[in-house]
Amino acid sequence: MIIFICSGKNDENTDSETLILRCLEVYASKKGDPAALANVKIARNSYGKPFFENFYAEFSLSHTRGMKIVAAAESAVGADVEFIRELPNADGIAARFFTVGERRGIKTKEDFFRLWAAKEAYSKYTSLGIASFKTFDISGLPASRRVYSEYGYPRTDSFNTLEASGLPTAGSERAPFGTASFRTFNIGAINGTRLIGLDVGAGYAAAVAGGGGENIEFYML
Repeated sequence: MIIFICSGKNDENTDSETLILRCLEVYASKKGDPAALANVKIARNSYGKPFFENFYAEFSLSHTRGMKIVAAAESAVGADVEFIRELPNADGIAARFFTVGERRGIKTKEDFFRLWAAKEAYSKYTSLGIASFKTFDISGLPASRRVYSEYGYPRTDSFNTLEASGLPTAGSERAPFGTASFRTFNIGAINGTRLIGLDVGAGYAAAVAGGGGENIEFYML
């Protein structure tokens, strides 16, 4: 699985479809199959989830204030990123979308958005959207307590630090994608589907669900 992150001025200047296609370029290059890009089109399923026509990868796009992310994998995947901010009706939103067990763990706005990102990633993986939020509960997962922590994500020894490898852009031998180091942690599994928290920078909460057993590599645009 690869995760493309676009932030700051690059986010302002890069539309979602361009980011998706850049992500696809990297994925096809890593698979040694750049010719597969020739007839790719982006379509949407009956739930409104976008997918690639005529290509073997699945992808998920998410955007928030100042950041976009795209996750691509050989099997179904869902990704979400949230800008952490004050919500005037946070309690009401939590009551509507989170289970009782999940609400007990919310102490701060960071808790709220880390939980939201994890649940939305899974709901995008299933294509059922936020209407499905109360049909599953992550408060009982082995690492769910780490989602609700006044210190944020787990300490460094709980992280798997992944270094991104630069790959050339299409048609260029000397224009590598930016490289970056991000951190992940395993939240647990829902119905056999892995759910992974992503540390993509201060002020953001992010997560990815699915993607089979593929390792995660990060790229920065």
